[in-house]
Amino acid sequence: MSKTISAFMAATVVAAGMMFITSVPLMAHYVPIPCDFITSGGYVFRDDGAMANFSADGGCKNGDFWGNINFVDHGTPVHLNATQITGYLWDPAVPNARDICGWARVNEDSS
Repeated sequence: MSKTISAFMAATVVAAGMMFITSVPLMAHYVPIPCDFITSGGYVFRDDGAMANFSADGGCKNGDFWGNINFVDHGTPVHLNATQITGYLWDPAVPNARDICGWARVNEDSS
């Protein structure tokens, strides 16, 4: 994988994570019933060779949103972990993509 693709993927993961810690109005639609779900995970390398891991899952079940986002940058002390999932959205312009929205903490333990 080239550095350009790695950097793009890392920026995408960080940008996705930043949606959790900023308040941004969303222009998307709720996923219609029956609701689906997504799971993902992987890693990217930073330009300095350090690895960053991520995982994301989410959907809606029993009339409520569920999911988790976790991002760990091993080259810095950044660890982002979701605390509450508040939305699971789709954009008709990109039908195979989903947005998992909510709140997260950065660099705090789970206790």
